[in-house]
Amino acid sequence: MTTRRPEGDALRSQSAIDVRVRSPHVVPFEKLDGAGNDFVLLRAPAPIPDAEMIRRLLHRHHGIGGDGLLYLRTGDRLHADDAELDAAADYWNSDGGRAEYCGNGARCVAAVLLGDRADNDTVRFRLSDVLVRARRDGDAREGRYAVAHPIPRRHDCPSEIIGLASTLGLLEPPTLFDSGVPHLVLVTEDPRSFDLERWAPIFRSHPSLGAAGANVDIVSAKPTEGRFFVRTFERGVEGETLACGSGLLAVGTHLRARDGDRSVTLQSASGAVFRVWEEDSDAYLAGPARRVFHGEVDLDATGRA
Repeated sequence: MTTRRPEGDALRSQSAIDVRVRSPHVVPFEKLDGAGNDFVLLRAPAPIPDAEMIRRLLHRHHGIGGDGLLYLRTGDRLHADDAELDAAADYWNSDGGRAEYCGNGARCVAAVLLGDRADNDTVRFRLSDVLVRARRDGDAREGRYAVAHPIPRRHDCPSEIIGLASTLGLLEPPTLFDSGVPHLVLVTEDPRSFDLERWAPIFRSHPSLGAAGANVDIVSAKPTEGRFFVRTFERGVEGETLACGSGLLAVGTHLRARDGDRSVTLQSASGAVFRVWEEDSDAYLAGPARRVFHGEVDLDATGRA
C-alpha cells in the first residue's frame, strides 16, 4: 500500500525551498557569443560586480563561464553623458580588470540592441571608453553585424620588440596599433604552427610596451581561399581566444595599408569569417554575434564559491 502526499503540502515544500535559496542578488543574465569569444551580459539595475565576483562569474567551472563581462545601461539607466546614445556598456576581462574596449563585445552589444529594436537597423552606444556605431550586415537572420570604430592608429614599434621578433623568422617587422586597446601584429608563413603559447606572453608583457603591455596577433602573410588566418593572445584573458575583434581590426588595417586593398577578409581561430574596410572616415569590422541563452544567477552564491 502506498500513500500520497497532499498536493498542498508539496506546494508548500517547494515554496519553502524557493525562499531558502533565493537571495536579493539573484539577477537575470544573458550569454553572448562573438565568434567564439564569449561574454556574460548583465543589465542595470543589477549590482555591478567587483573584480573577485567577475572572476567567479566568468569561471568555466564555478560560474557561468566567459572571456568577459558586459554591463549594459539603456533608457533612464543611462548616465547624463550618454543620454543621447541608445546604450552604454562597460567591459571587464575574465581576470576582473576593466578593459578600454572589446571589438567582439561591441558586436555582441549590437546584437542585443538590434534584437530588442527590430524596427531599427543602426544603433549608437559607448563601450567602455569608445563610442560605437553598429548596424546589421546583411539579412537579420544571418546574425552578422558591422561595427564602426575609429581607424586604428599605428605607433612606432619599440626597437627591443623589433630585435626580439627578428630571431623568430617572421616575414615582416612587427607593427604596433591602437584599435581601442594596443595590439602587436606579427606576420608569419603559418600562424597555426607558430608557438603562441611560448612567445606571446613574452611579447605581451615586454617592458618596452609599458606596464599594461599589449595583445599579440599572428597573421598569415598570404590569404588562403581569399582569407588571412589570424590567432590572438589577449591580455586580461592571458591566453589565446577564438576571436578578438580589436585584434582583427588592427590586423585588417595593417593588411589594407600593406596591400592597398579596399577591404580584407579574415578568419579567426574559431573558423568565423570577418571583413575589415574603411567607410566615412571609420574602420568597419563585420562578423557574427549571437545571443546563446539567458537565465538567472545568484551573485552572492557565486561570490562565495
